Amino acid sequence: MRIIFCNITWLKNYIGVSDADKLGKTDGRDKGKNNEVHESYNFQDYNGKCYGYVSNRGGSLRLERFEKATVNDDSIDNVLVIWVAKQGKTGKNVIVGWYKKATLYKYSQESYPYGGIGRDLNFSTEALSKDSFLLPESQRKFEIPRAAVVGKDMGMGQSNIWYAESGFAKTIFIPKVLEYMESYNGGFINTVYSEEVLQKTLDMTSTEYQALIDKGEELINEEDFYKAFLYYNTAREINDSADALFGVGESLIGLNMFSRAIVAFENAISMEGDKSDSLYYLQCLYMNSNQYIKAVNICDKMLQLVDKNDVESICTIYYYKVYAYNALEDDTQAIKCLDFIINTTADEEFKNDAIGMKSELTSNK
Repeated sequence: MRIIFCNITWLKNYIGVSDADKLGKTDGRDKGKNNEVHESYNFQDYNGKCYGYVSNRGGSLRLERFEKATVNDDSIDNVLVIWVAKQGKTGKNVIVGWYKKATLYKYSQESYPYGGIGRDLNFSTEALSKDSFLLPESQRKFEIPRAAVVGKDMGMGQSNIWYAESGFAKTIFIPKVLEYMESYNGGFINTVYSEEVLQKTLDMTSTEYQALIDKGEELINEEDFYKAFLYYNTAREINDSADALFGVGESLIGLNMFSRAIVAFENAISMEGDKSDSLYYLQCLYMNSNQYIKAVNICDKMLQLVDKNDVESICTIYYYKVYAYNALEDDTQAIKCLDFIINTTADEEFKNDAIGMKSELTSNK
């Protein structure tokens, strides 16, 4: 079995730092200002997956130490990742959760959102959210000993990574961990946006459609996205309208459920035709999901709707196309779009930015 133990900082929910869920001081980093660290989001459902990070001073994970893996592998699959953190009160290192069937990367991966949709990702491993399990704080009791206390190869060392390769680990300790995991019945606290969760509605049969829409919009503005989603879902039961679907799409973006949001906006457009707001969200979502040709096509639809006298908005849409063509490595089309911006915009900063991008593209030829 492929198994790895990863030491991270202590948090209650691992869906970001908040006043109610502050970072623990476990790995020597200065968190006096309660700064974000990448593992803060290790159990956030992000478009159906959890992306886990562990700080590794070695710079890369030794994947060749796993069964049937080699030094040439950049990633391996079907890994059981055990997340460990230091309990503030007891000072003990305990299991806080785990990923099943995870992909583990040799080098940390980075991904950055487009259009302000989503958050930056920096991760060492990923797993489906349905295969990710976070224990409540009260149930974090299974201790992972430190080698400095119990002996070499019998626990975690100074590194945040433990491959647990020793005979003791494989024959005595790991079986105890697996038995604990299989027998555990105390429940988990990470939210998984499963099909069942995303089909839920409110029990508000007497509420009018417009009141539900208005409340959903209010909750979106308050960034209470799941509650907003429930209001819009309930509105759809009364009138499955484009407005309700648009609200569902906005809510899903707030919940980082981008694949589902795409479907909502596509359905809204099929109901009411092309509308600027829905098209804007779709081009962002297509870019974020690497559907660049679709993003270009959406930009062309946006150009048909925009006021022909609104030169700066037109240039902005051409800028969206530049990013899509860059991703497609189509320098010819990207340069055509940049030329349009350079020759059209009255914004000097915008023009200079476009000139710089064109210069970079032409120098690569």
